[in-house]
Amino acid sequence: MAFWASLHQRLARLSNRISTDDHHKALAAIHERVPMVMADEQRALQRENAEHDLNLWSSLHGFNEGTLADHKGLAATVATKITEIETASADATTHADTAKQRLAKIDRGEDVAGGLDKPMTREKFLAIMHEAGMTDAELRHCETVAELSHIDGALEEFQASQSVYNEANERRRRAIARAILKRYRALI
Repeated sequence: MAFWASLHQRLARLSNRISTDDHHKALAAIHERVPMVMADEQRALQRENAEHDLNLWSSLHGFNEGTLADHKGLAATVATKITEIETASADATTHADTAKQRLAKIDRGEDVAGGLDKPMTREKFLAIMHEAGMTDAELRHCETVAELSHIDGALEEFQASQSVYNEANERRRRAIARAILKRYRALI
């Protein structure tokens, strides 16, 4: 089609040198060597390309819709977690303020009620955290990170490693998607 379009343009520029009869003879001779694309062939190609575009854009639409739904779900989960953590943080602040006030009263020599029980044990703390929904693995991780925070440079190194982990995890996720697609293509 590109050849014939350029040919017609070139012949149009030469129209002052070529007679109409020679123009038709040249087109017929060239058509013998390079067949002209007929209208129905052009429509068939246009249809094929339109179907390809439809498949491509429909796939992209489906991908974007799925990603959007995933991100909305993630946002909802994050919003819920933020609310839970804000509530837990406010509760911890209240308890810390109460303990600070009690400590100030003791330092001033005032009598305070309570405070004669044993301090909270690790086990009791873990039980409270379990009730809040944390798993044993999450609690162990929190303890590890807390211990890292007391070692110079260790916490920064851990935080830097997270980007490497995230990149590796993303590569692994893409490889899994390719493997699944390859398996399904083999079935078709």
